[in-house]
Amino acid sequence: MVTRMEHYKMFIRKLLVATALALGAQTASADLITFEFTANGVTDGASQQATALFTFDTEVDGWMKLTLTDDVVPTAKTASELDGFSFTLSEALGSLTLESVSAQTILDCSNDNTVPCKTYDGTEASPYLWGSTFSGASATLGAGYTGGTTFAYHPFAIINASYALPANGSGNLANPEHNPFLVGPVDFIFTTGLTSIPDIMSVTFLFGTNPDSQTGTCTNGDCTPVPCTNGDCGPPDLNVPEPHTLALLGLGLVAVAWTARRRVVKT
Repeated sequence: MVTRMEHYKMFIRKLLVATALALGAQTASADLITFEFTANGVTDGASQQATALFTFDTEVDGWMKLTLTDDVVPTAKTASELDGFSFTLSEALGSLTLESVSAQTILDCSNDNTVPCKTYDGTEASPYLWGSTFSGASATLGAGYTGGTTFAYHPFAIINASYALPANGSGNLANPEHNPFLVGPVDFIFTTGLTSIPDIMSVTFLFGTNPDSQTGTCTNGDCTPVPCTNGDCGPPDLNVPEPHTLALLGLGLVAVAWTARRRVVKT
């Protein structure tokens, strides 16, 4: 005959197994890998530095995140604004849809000479006039998308959180035509026609309204993807549980087990 204590032990074992399976499933669903590229150049005295991080989920066909950061500190010149990006993959895209754009903050520095600029209070929403085009395995992303294959490359260019304004409040970042700005890192979420994780064959960063091109180089020598180590790499429903979430779950299990044990002892 099975005693109450044995029932209790069986209950705890089942609870632990179920929890382990749930955590394992959630962790497996966030199997994310990344490719990172940087650019470091100068054009006519203007620094042009940036980072691009591609993120793919091995469990989700067609999902891709591109994170762009302007690394010019401080961003002060129009020619240092990051306003476009192009890349070529090892596989044809099939389709490319820009689903959303999210920045750390959005600033309006029009005619301003004092940092910080005011927060943008306009009505323009994601994707903030950014757009993308593609042909085969190559794609271009840019600000001020006006349809077809045309980009104005402003407004809503990307600047660094460290930025500087002209003393007279005129030109460069104070130019109303270039405002507002997205403060990076900026996340671009795409759906694509990809059914596997491609290699990134080449990338080019675009700065200023000309625009000026800077070729990106991969941060690891052989350009192989690396596992994502940031819990925010993927879509919200695919992220690995954060440590505090796991701690709360653990405390909950302890509480359930203690309650069950007390009931067994009392009876």
